[in-house]
Amino acid sequence: MPKPMVHRLRLHVGLSALFVPVVLATGLGIAISSYQRTTTLLLEANSRLVESITRSATLEMQQFLAIKDIELNLKELEDLSVQPNLAKRLAYAPALRAAIDQTELVTSYSIGYPNGDRFQMRFLWDDVDRTLFRAPASAQYAIQSNEKSAGVTGSKVLLFDRNLKLIRTTFEPQFAAYDPRSRPWYRQAIGTNQPIVTEVYTFATTGRAGVTLARRTAKGQAVVGADMRLSSLSAQLKNRKVTPGTKLALITAKGTVHALDKPSFLSRSGDQLRSGSLVPKLGDVDVPVLNTVGDHLAPSLAALRQNAKVFE
Repeated sequence: MPKPMVHRLRLHVGLSALFVPVVLATGLGIAISSYQRTTTLLLEANSRLVESITRSATLEMQQFLAIKDIELNLKELEDLSVQPNLAKRLAYAPALRAAIDQTELVTSYSIGYPNGDRFQMRFLWDDVDRTLFRAPASAQYAIQSNEKSAGVTGSKVLLFDRNLKLIRTTFEPQFAAYDPRSRPWYRQAIGTNQPIVTEVYTFATTGRAGVTLARRTAKGQAVVGADMRLSSLSAQLKNRKVTPGTKLALITAKGTVHALDKPSFLSRSGDQLRSGSLVPKLGDVDVPVLNTVGDHLAPSLAALRQNAKVFE
């Protein structure tokens, strides 16, 4: 091979050996930079999306729970506490119906009197309720009245249609032993002038699990309460997914789950846990992502418990 050709070949090889690593390093640098930039952009976009979803979900949850509306209804129903008998209390049936219709999560509003009387209107939510009260299909509301006379408590159930037309009145001695003064919502509220919300407990009439929001009346002689079932919370939560893959859970500052958009942790009755307890922890539900979230939320929930305010 002629010497010039050898020199040119050596020059080409030398230049290749010099520039190929530079080109590779430059390309690698650009790729890494592009990857980092793309990752940053995706993370920023995802962060903005999460913030937007959080704001939307928070606003919707506030509207969904309607706590302020419930509290306002409790205040407006206080006049019922001074009505001495069933006949006068029935005049407030339209106000009770309006309160129930306004707050879809509330299944009943009730008044517990200092003498042990009870006046309660409930919406007949499902066939279980209808069976309990032997209610016809036309019945929409049931009023339970426990009224003491000469030391004896009489118990009545009055069934009404959607327009509050009376369908039937029956005496129900099986409910006569009910005394609101012994119930958690009454005992907790009668001792404070602030509104309260109970822990989950079993409702006396239906046997279902739920919570009660209650407040003592202005004169301090009676308690007005609003009942919410766990099954009702879950049923409504199911319809409020932000995206198809969203998992929604309504939890307390103690980390217990009061509602889940897919309440697989509940039994067929929809109100009792399969394990027999009333409320699970996030780690107990059959949703892996919520189990993981529960582990990471523990410190935040501890801080929340220190600053938690009722009805906020």
